[in-house]
Amino acid sequence: MSGDMRAYFGRIGASRPGSGAAALAAVQRRQILSIPFEGIDPFLGRMPDLGRHALFGKIVSGGRGGYCFELNLLFGAALETLELPVRRVLGRVRLNRPRPGPRGHLAWIASVEGQRFLADAGFGGVCPLAPVPLAEGEWLIGGETLGLRRDTATDEWVLSHRSPQGWSDLYGFDEAHVTDADIEAANRLCATWDQMPFSAHLLVNGYDGACRLGLYDLQLVEQENTGRRRRQIADAGDLRHVLVNRLRLNLDDDLIAALWLRLAGSDSAPPRSDNMPVRGSARKQEDAGHDRS
Repeated sequence: MSGDMRAYFGRIGASRPGSGAAALAAVQRRQILSIPFEGIDPFLGRMPDLGRHALFGKIVSGGRGGYCFELNLLFGAALETLELPVRRVLGRVRLNRPRPGPRGHLAWIASVEGQRFLADAGFGGVCPLAPVPLAEGEWLIGGETLGLRRDTATDEWVLSHRSPQGWSDLYGFDEAHVTDADIEAANRLCATWDQMPFSAHLLVNGYDGACRLGLYDLQLVEQENTGRRRRQIADAGDLRHVLVNRLRLNLDDDLIAALWLRLAGSDSAPPRSDNMPVRGSARKQEDAGHDRS
């Protein structure tokens, strides 16, 4: 196993897994619990770099998170280590949308022990803590009820989540071939297009122990077995506490200050440069952290 993969397993707090379905589930769960979803870079006008060296430098060595393309490409590198047959899929986010969005979410289909699974470690809302069998049905995973069904109108699989308010579609996907160019184009679309939320809103989702935190701009939602709490971020110190202390993101003072300046009322978007180095990669929704790829 390469040095960067040893560092990856250290980052997610796991030894190198064995093989098979149990190993696939263990890696997915550990990555989701250990590495937050965060769209800090596109929010600050930075184009996420999807190169392998950049991903490992930012997320594994740099202690950051990322959004779906970054997180699931990193997850894909781990799946290579497991030597599982996998294929990439690009999905359309459906949650809180009147119609499905563009192909703006990356996930995987993994084949293991004679069964196929939807494997995803990078969805910014309710991300299953274990792979979902690729078949119509309902499953209880990590305390959440999730379902898959076929949408005959779009010829897609649709992943859904059941809350106390009922079922909500998360995203739909088909099994069309996905190239590196498709992913790069989708990454650019998500990071820059004003119809996607990332350049206009700060979206962060992750775990502090058993508590799942969802941050949408200044609105924080904390979800535990005992219920849900919602509050506003009070100031830059509060923002730092949530991102650094609770979600364990490695963010320096300058980055926190840039985030707070943007969140606290700057009406102008930050200057954007597609060549801006990434150290470490639109519309308001009802629940913080529940509509992002």
